[in-house]
Amino acid sequence: MNIRQIIYTCSLCNYFDSNQSKCMISNKETYPQNSTDAMACKSGDIFVRNINVQYSYYNYGGQRAFSSEPLEDLTRLPKDKNGTPLFVFTKRGVERAVPAYPGLELVSHHLFGVKKEFTFQGQRELIYDIGVDLAEKVCEGLGIKLVVLENEKGIQGKEELRKRYLVYGR
Repeated sequence: MNIRQIIYTCSLCNYFDSNQSKCMISNKETYPQNSTDAMACKSGDIFVRNINVQYSYYNYGGQRAFSSEPLEDLTRLPKDKNGTPLFVFTKRGVERAVPAYPGLELVSHHLFGVKKEFTFQGQRELIYDIGVDLAEKVCEGLGIKLVVLENEKGIQGKEELRKRYLVYGR
C-alpha cells in the first residue's frame, strides 16, 4: 500500500479514553475515528501517539475508503510461540496485545487475535463493560487473574452488556 499521509484520529491518541468515549484533556465526548479533533490536537501539540494502537484503513490519507486487506499490517508486532502476531481487538481498533500481568503467556489466533481477558487493554474494557465482580468471574473461568486498577474499584458495568455474561452468575 502506497502511503501518502497519515490521518490522525482520536483512537491513536493516548488521551482518548475508549471506555468512556471521551478525551481526557478536553473532557469532551468523542469517538475513535474522530479526525477533526485529533488533527486540531496534533497541530496544537497536545496529541500523544498511543504506541499500542495500529493504524487502520481510515488512517491512511489519499486512499480509498475501504482497504482490500482484511486486517491492518501486523508484521511488526511481537509474535506468540507459534509465530502468530499478538494483537487484540478493542474499542480503539486493533492494538498490540499487552499481557494483563507479567508472566502471562499470550496465544494469538491469526484472525481473532488474543482473547481480551488475557490483555491489559481487554481487562480494562471488560471492567467498564460488565463490572469488576463479573469480570473477575469471567477471568477466573479462564484460569487467569483480573488486575483491577485503583480507579476501577467498584465499577458496576452496564446492565445491557452484563446479560451475555450471566452464565458466570450475578
